[in-house]
Amino acid sequence: SALAADGTAALALINSYQAAASCLVTWMLIERIFRKRWSAIGAVTGAVVGLVIITPAAGFVSTIGAFAMGIIGAMMVYPFFQFTSRIDDSLDTFPCHGISGFFGTMLTGCFAMDGGLFYGGG
Repeated sequence: SALAADGTAALALINSYQAAASCLVTWMLIERIFRKRWSAIGAVTGAVVGLVIITPAAGFVSTIGAFAMGIIGAMMVYPFFQFTSRIDDSLDTFPCHGISGFFGTMLTGCFAMDGGLFYGGG
């Protein structure tokens, strides 16, 4: 959105891949533990949740922060898919985008390199 091909854009691209990959793997492990099987839909859902979580923070966190946001986000968002199973939401839009976006925004305040909670901010 800055209309520039600079270091921040490269960081945002790398962080997007990093968060999606770490969230996908974590989501698959959680699904294997609780449902005793793997699924392609679970893999895609994990990747989408990772992308939604990193969206507000893509240019502001380090790659380790993006990796951690993917793992923490998968662990925080997965239970909401169990709670919303009784709601008529066939594509799991609310937990996938609404809950993940909320947690991504909260985790941005923790992992931001300039003034984040884990970087000396308050």
